[in-house]
Amino acid sequence: MKRSLALALCLGILAPAAGVDAAGAGVSDSMCPGATKPVRDYVEKTKNPATSLDEAVALAQKAVDAYDLCASEALGSGATDNLHYAQLWSARYEYAIGGWQHLAENDGLARVALERSIALAQEIIDWRPASQVAYGSNDVNVGQGSVHNANANSSNSRFHDEAVQVRDAALKALAQLSKPGAASPAPATAAPAPAPSAT
Repeated sequence: MKRSLALALCLGILAPAAGVDAAGAGVSDSMCPGATKPVRDYVEKTKNPATSLDEAVALAQKAVDAYDLCASEALGSGATDNLHYAQLWSARYEYAIGGWQHLAENDGLARVALERSIALAQEIIDWRPASQVAYGSNDVNVGQGSVHNANANSSNSRFHDEAVQVRDAALKALAQLSKPGAASPAPATAAPAPAPSAT
């Protein structure tokens, strides 16, 4: 649909999507450098009322693709923090896509994006550090192994709380899709979230 963002601006429903706008132009993403340009393009162009809803979706999808690539690279190298960071930002942009698709009256596509946002956030929420076998001796059970948490002080991802916020916002938006005549879930309102690491 070639409708522009002017309608969203007039209705006052255009605001940062689940923390998405926090990564504004002039900021670089040091954890996922390949996402810097797509994020800048998204933020810059979605502020322009002449941008169409289709363009907003395409711009958000480029950011999702960049963060998905970053997540894949982090998974391959075992960098859990980077993986969760990339999944979180991908979830935020999927949430934004869901909102834009809803505004474009593409609720089937909105549902797909919101469900993916929820799934990505849930992966972070459900994550727990791997257990390791520790060996010790008390002169009775020499060398007996026991399982312990390798990082007992941190049983959740450091992105856990932000992932909960994004998941909850996406669940709320998804519920709104099911209500006939319900107000549009704004593509740009969701959970407050910090900006990506800036350098």
